[in-house]
Amino acid sequence: MSYNKPYLLCSSYRTPKHMVNYKWRERTTDPFIFSQGNYLPYDSGNDNLECTKTDPSTYDLIFHSEVKPSVFTQYDNLANNGGGLLLVNKKIIDILLQVCPDDIQIFPAIILPENPKKMTFENHNYWVLNLTKTVDVIDKENSTYTQLENLGLKFPKTVTYVQNSMGDVHIGRQYNYQPDVIASPELVKIFKREKITGLKFKKDNEYIG
Repeated sequence: MSYNKPYLLCSSYRTPKHMVNYKWRERTTDPFIFSQGNYLPYDSGNDNLECTKTDPSTYDLIFHSEVKPSVFTQYDNLANNGGGLLLVNKKIIDILLQVCPDDIQIFPAIILPENPKKMTFENHNYWVLNLTKTVDVIDKENSTYTQLENLGLKFPKTVTYVQNSMGDVHIGRQYNYQPDVIASPELVKIFKREKITGLKFKKDNEYIG
Protein backbone atom coordinates (compact mmCIF):
# COMPACT_ATOMS: atom_id res chain seq x y z
CA MET A 1 0.00 0.00 0.00
CA SER A 2 1.42 3.39 -0.97
CA TYR A 3 1.92 6.03 1.70
CA ASN A 4 -0.42 8.98 1.16
CA LYS A 5 -0.28 10.83 4.47
CA PRO A 6 1.57 13.94 5.62
CA TYR A 7 5.30 13.74 6.26
CA LEU A 8 7.51 15.13 9.00
CA LEU A 9 10.26 17.33 7.52
CA CYS A 10 13.56 17.58 9.35
CA SER A 11 17.23 18.17 8.62
CA SER A 12 19.02 15.18 7.17
CA TYR A 13 22.26 15.92 8.99
CA ARG A 14 23.29 17.52 12.25
CA THR A 15 27.02 17.54 12.73
CA PRO A 16 29.23 20.45 13.80
CA LYS A 17 30.92 20.55 10.40
CA HIS A 18 27.62 21.00 8.61
CA MET A 19 25.67 23.05 11.13
CA VAL A 20 25.53 26.81 11.08
CA ASN A 21 25.39 28.50 14.45
CA TYR A 22 22.81 31.10 15.44
CA LYS A 23 24.33 32.92 18.40
CA TRP A 24 21.00 33.88 19.88
CA ARG A 25 22.54 35.43 22.98
CA GLU A 26 24.25 37.98 20.72
CA ARG A 27 21.34 38.57 18.36
CA THR A 28 18.34 40.83 18.91
CA THR A 29 15.90 38.47 17.16
CA ASP A 30 14.44 35.61 19.19
CA PRO A 31 14.40 32.48 16.96
CA PHE A 32 11.30 31.32 18.85
CA ILE A 33 9.10 33.64 16.79
CA PHE A 34 9.66 31.54 13.67
CA SER A 35 8.27 28.35 15.22
CA GLN A 36 4.77 29.60 16.04
CA GLY A 37 2.99 28.96 12.75
CA ASN A 38 1.78 32.55 12.47
CA TYR A 39 2.26 35.34 9.95
CA LEU A 40 4.78 37.80 11.38
CA PRO A 41 4.49 40.19 13.07
CA TYR A 42 1.49 39.35 15.24
CA ASP A 43 0.21 40.02 18.73
CA SER A 44 -0.04 36.72 20.58
CA GLY A 45 -1.90 38.32 23.46
CA ASN A 46 0.73 36.77 25.74
CA ASP A 47 2.97 39.21 27.60
CA ASN A 48 5.75 36.62 27.49
CA LEU A 49 5.67 36.68 23.68
CA GLU A 50 6.13 40.37 23.05
CA CYS A 51 8.91 39.41 20.62
CA THR A 52 6.29 38.33 18.06
CA LYS A 53 5.34 41.99 17.55
CA THR A 54 8.84 43.06 16.48
CA ASP A 55 9.07 44.85 13.14
CA PRO A 56 10.50 42.31 10.61
CA SER A 57 12.68 45.03 9.08
CA THR A 58 14.74 44.94 12.29
CA TYR A 59 15.34 41.18 12.33
CA ASP A 60 18.96 40.33 13.12
CA LEU A 61 19.47 37.03 11.30
CA ILE A 62 23.20 36.44 11.29
CA PHE A 63 24.58 32.91 11.38
CA HIS A 64 28.13 31.59 11.65
CA SER A 65 29.74 28.59 9.97
CA GLU A 66 32.88 26.60 10.74
CA VAL A 67 33.25 25.65 7.08
CA LYS A 68 33.60 27.53 3.81
CA PRO A 69 30.60 28.33 1.59
CA SER A 70 31.83 25.69 -0.85
CA VAL A 71 30.88 23.13 1.81
CA PHE A 72 27.59 24.41 3.24
CA THR A 73 26.17 25.58 -0.11
CA GLN A 74 25.96 21.93 -1.15
CA TYR A 75 22.78 21.86 0.94
CA ASP A 76 19.48 23.52 0.12
CA ASN A 77 18.43 23.41 3.78
CA LEU A 78 21.00 24.16 6.47
CA ALA A 79 20.71 22.46 9.84
CA ASN A 80 21.24 24.90 12.68
CA ASN A 81 20.85 25.37 16.39
CA GLY A 82 18.17 28.05 16.15
CA GLY A 83 15.42 26.15 17.92
CA GLY A 84 13.35 25.27 14.87
CA LEU A 85 14.71 27.88 12.46
CA LEU A 86 14.48 26.82 8.83
CA LEU A 87 17.39 28.21 6.82
CA VAL A 88 16.86 27.56 3.12
CA ASN A 89 18.17 28.63 -0.28
CA LYS A 90 16.47 29.98 -3.39
CA LYS A 91 15.81 26.52 -4.80
CA ILE A 92 13.47 25.68 -1.92
CA ILE A 93 11.94 29.15 -1.87
CA ASP A 94 11.12 29.03 -5.59
CA ILE A 95 9.29 25.73 -5.13
CA LEU A 96 7.29 27.01 -2.17
CA LEU A 97 6.40 30.28 -3.88
CA GLN A 98 5.03 28.29 -6.80
CA VAL A 99 3.19 25.61 -4.80
CA CYS A 100 2.06 27.35 -1.60
CA PRO A 101 2.97 31.06 -1.40
CA ASP A 102 0.45 31.72 1.38
CA ASP A 103 2.10 29.13 3.63
CA ILE A 104 5.39 31.00 3.99
CA GLN A 105 7.29 34.19 4.68
CA ILE A 106 10.98 34.64 3.93
CA PHE A 107 13.52 36.86 5.66
CA PRO A 108 17.09 37.47 4.46
CA ALA A 109 19.93 35.93 6.46
CA ILE A 110 23.68 36.40 6.47
CA ILE A 111 26.22 33.64 7.08
CA LEU A 112 29.65 34.67 8.35
CA PRO A 113 32.70 32.59 9.34
CA GLU A 114 32.82 31.28 12.87
CA ASN A 115 36.49 32.21 13.00
CA PRO A 116 37.23 35.31 10.87
CA LYS A 117 40.97 34.77 11.40
CA LYS A 118 40.82 31.49 9.49
CA MET A 119 38.59 32.55 6.59
CA THR A 120 36.65 35.53 5.29
CA PHE A 121 33.27 35.46 3.56
CA GLU A 122 29.78 36.94 3.74
CA ASN A 123 27.11 34.70 2.27
CA HIS A 124 23.64 36.07 1.41
CA ASN A 125 22.24 33.02 -0.38
CA TYR A 126 20.00 31.72 2.42
CA TRP A 127 16.78 32.95 3.99
CA VAL A 128 14.96 32.18 7.22
CA LEU A 129 11.67 30.52 6.34
CA ASN A 130 8.65 31.30 8.50
CA LEU A 131 5.68 28.94 8.19
CA THR A 132 2.45 30.88 8.53
CA LYS A 133 0.03 27.98 9.02
CA THR A 134 -0.59 25.27 11.58
CA VAL A 135 -2.16 21.91 10.79
CA ASP A 136 -3.71 19.19 12.91
CA VAL A 137 -2.70 15.92 11.25
CA ILE A 138 -2.31 13.55 14.21
CA ASP A 139 -4.72 10.70 14.84
CA LYS A 140 -4.85 11.18 18.61
CA GLU A 141 -6.47 7.83 19.38
CA ASN A 142 -3.65 5.96 17.64
CA SER A 143 -0.73 8.11 18.84
CA THR A 144 1.12 8.19 22.15
CA TYR A 145 2.50 11.08 24.16
CA THR A 146 5.13 11.83 26.77
CA GLN A 147 3.58 13.82 29.60
CA LEU A 148 5.57 16.36 31.61
CA GLU A 149 3.32 16.75 34.63
CA ASN A 150 5.40 19.49 36.25
CA LEU A 151 5.02 21.69 33.17
CA GLY A 152 1.56 20.59 32.16
CA LEU A 153 2.85 19.67 28.70
CA LYS A 154 2.80 16.59 26.53
CA PHE A 155 4.87 15.77 23.48
CA PRO A 156 4.25 13.25 20.68
CA LYS A 157 6.11 10.00 21.26
CA THR A 158 4.68 7.93 18.41
CA VAL A 159 2.25 9.28 15.83
CA THR A 160 -0.24 8.17 13.25
CA TYR A 161 -1.05 10.84 10.68
CA VAL A 162 -4.51 11.19 9.17
CA GLN A 163 -4.83 11.02 5.40
CA ASN A 164 -6.02 14.19 3.64
CA SER A 165 -5.72 16.17 6.88
CA MET A 166 -3.82 19.22 5.60
CA GLY A 167 -6.62 20.82 3.60
CA ASP A 168 -5.12 23.39 1.24
CA VAL A 169 -1.90 23.74 3.28
CA HIS A 170 1.27 22.18 1.86
CA ILE A 171 3.71 23.03 4.66
CA GLY A 172 3.00 24.07 8.23
CA ARG A 173 3.62 23.35 11.87
CA GLN A 174 1.76 20.79 13.94
CA TYR A 175 -0.60 23.04 15.87
CA ASN A 176 -0.11 21.46 19.31
CA TYR A 177 3.62 20.78 18.88
CA GLN A 178 5.07 23.55 16.73
CA PRO A 179 8.64 22.21 16.47
CA ASP A 180 7.28 19.60 14.04
CA VAL A 181 7.24 20.76 10.41
CA ILE A 182 4.59 18.92 8.42
CA ALA A 183 4.54 18.65 4.62
CA SER A 184 1.93 17.37 2.21
CA PRO A 185 2.61 14.27 0.09
CA GLU A 186 2.41 16.50 -3.01
CA LEU A 187 5.14 18.83 -1.75
CA VAL A 188 7.38 15.95 -0.70
CA LYS A 189 7.08 14.45 -4.19
CA ILE A 190 8.26 17.75 -5.68
CA PHE A 191 11.16 18.03 -3.22
CA LYS A 192 12.26 14.51 -4.09
CA ARG A 193 11.90 15.10 -7.81
CA GLU A 194 13.96 18.30 -7.58
CA LYS A 195 16.56 16.49 -5.43
CA ILE A 196 16.34 18.92 -2.51
CA THR A 197 19.29 18.39 -0.17
CA GLY A 198 19.59 18.82 3.57
CA LEU A 199 16.07 17.55 4.32
CA LYS A 200 14.66 14.15 5.07
CA PHE A 201 11.03 13.11 4.91
CA LYS A 202 9.73 10.85 7.66
CA LYS A 203 6.57 8.80 7.48
CA ASP A 204 4.47 8.53 10.62
CA ASN A 205 5.80 5.03 11.41
CA GLU A 206 9.35 6.48 11.43
CA TYR A 207 8.52 9.14 14.00
CA ILE A 208 10.66 9.15 17.13
CA GLY A 209 9.54 11.72 19.70
